[in-house]
Amino acid sequence: MKKINIYIVVLAIVHLLLLYLLYRQFGFNTLNEGEKYLSRAQLFANGNFVNATQYQTFYLAFVSYLALFLLLKLPVSIIFLSTYCLSLWAYFKFYQFINVRFNKVTAQLWLLFVLCSPLIQYWQFNLFSETFFIAISLLFAYYTLQPEINNRLLKVSIFLVLVIFSRPSGIFTVSVLLFYKLFQDGVLSKKQTLTYLACSLLIMFLGIFFLFQLPYHDFAQYISNGSIYYGFPSWIYPQLEPGTYSLWDCYQFLYEQKGIKTIAYLFIKKFDSFFVTTRSYYSNFHNLINLAHVVFYPFAILGIYLSYRFQKKMFSILMAFLCIILLNALMIALIFNEWSERHTLHVFPYIMLLSAYALSYLYQNYKTKNIKLWFTKKQ
Repeated sequence: MKKINIYIVVLAIVHLLLLYLLYRQFGFNTLNEGEKYLSRAQLFANGNFVNATQYQTFYLAFVSYLALFLLLKLPVSIIFLSTYCLSLWAYFKFYQFINVRFNKVTAQLWLLFVLCSPLIQYWQFNLFSETFFIAISLLFAYYTLQPEINNRLLKVSIFLVLVIFSRPSGIFTVSVLLFYKLFQDGVLSKKQTLTYLACSLLIMFLGIFFLFQLPYHDFAQYISNGSIYYGFPSWIYPQLEPGTYSLWDCYQFLYEQKGIKTIAYLFIKKFDSFFVTTRSYYSNFHNLINLAHVVFYPFAILGIYLSYRFQKKMFSILMAFLCIILLNALMIALIFNEWSERHTLHVFPYIMLLSAYALSYLYQNYKTKNIKLWFTKKQ
């Protein structure tokens, strides 16, 4: 049996064992957000499109996905199974992309990290949009960046729509990877890519900041009382009265009540909270598992350094994924972090890619006995 086959078999066994342990511990969860999505999907399946899509514009793809199962009168267990199969397909495709764009070791490490991560695989048992979003984001990245894709424009267009209308942060993935693709193909220079991407993101930001209406109980209330973690506000009063507000309205209220220093403090705290995977209300074991994932952060930073210092051809693609990570963190800095690690979860496959690249580079240098040259000699 070939090495790669042994690797896949062992990895599959460990992955399935992890899924079994997670299922025994948590079971399937359709409450909270899952219940909300199911109710919206039922409205959608019944033809009540107005109520089904109220405040759900950026979740429309996932709601439609659930509605399809409800229309076919399939049990919820089939939704979990279908989403899991979609995830496996996405993992395999992104693995292929890494294998081509980077190398086999990086690809194998990334697949190991993703399939054996309780932080990521736990959400396979929750009827939230996270697992669905990660899967279609990875598929979008594959069809956008993988060389020699048949009918690329059609496939990219389909997944572009799905990604944007699955979660608000999908716009970051789409924008960054599309502009990187234009840069990679020589359509845009580096300066043009950075300029056009910055302008596009700025226009979208201004539109969302001033025009997009926020649900009061899900967003505006918590922004106005300085929430860092959902349900744990910094203060109860003053806060906005019930109503419909934009981000601009929320920040105007914060400025009038608390001043610019408080806004700056909250921004920094919320940006930092994006990378915190532990919560005071988790069990010690849950926090220990989540805390173990922090080890990926220094290796991800190392990956950026090593590519910039020694492998410039890898630097631009890694910076594209780092840009997606930072944009997600900035979104949380403007709004608030969730009661769990859900938002950070979206970018962990990219953090794991940066880490896998760094570890692969170190491994290759160790094999060639080139360790002493890392800081003295470029490749």
